[in-house]
Amino acid sequence: YLQSVATSEQGYFFVAANGDLTFTDRIAASFATISAYFSDAGSNIPYTSLSVMYGQEFLYNKVVCSVEGGTDQTVNDVASQTEYGISTLNLSGLLLVDDAAALTLATDLLDRYKLPEYRFDKLQTIYNPLTVGNQGTLTGLEIADVVSITRTYPTGTPASVTKEYSIENIRHVITPSSHTVEFGLAVADLVYAFTLDDATLGVMDSTNALT
Repeated sequence: YLQSVATSEQGYFFVAANGDLTFTDRIAASFATISAYFSDAGSNIPYTSLSVMYGQEFLYNKVVCSVEGGTDQTVNDVASQTEYGISTLNLSGLLLVDDAAALTLATDLLDRYKLPEYRFDKLQTIYNPLTVGNQGTLTGLEIADVVSITRTYPTGTPASVTKEYSIENIRHVITPSSHTVEFGLAVADLVYAFTLDDATLGVMDSTNALT
């Protein structure tokens, strides 16, 4: 039932490292602070592999959401459907308050998934050779934490890409000779709290929002 709540909210529900049952809502990652910085450029926490996904695995240009006892709330992106064909995401039996809330969720999901996106999917790093400080940072990472990842390219433009991701899952592989940590990733669209009289945060735009 609690996982159904998390699906309806599009948040996370999990058992944290300290054993606490933990829930985050759908906007928690948007206002999160960055918990760790990974890079292949010789700074921050180094990683050994970074898998990339680009395709239609997360492309949905028709979204249908419905609450228990409600009617289907359907939203479409015609331009995306014309370009890529119709790909449908259907969420039924949601534990939301009414049809209007289901429509709001459907609209949000359509905006998030209507176009294919170049995204990092999984990151791996080896724990053993890290500095004590980086080992502590790595150990402290939890599901739903937001991390920044920089990937550099030997040729082409841009020379590097830096993006923020929330952690969806954590996997440890421990052998007598090594300890590898793997993080499953989800795109995190960070926004910042609107702050009066601040030259940057006092501007209402796509990255500043009222909390």
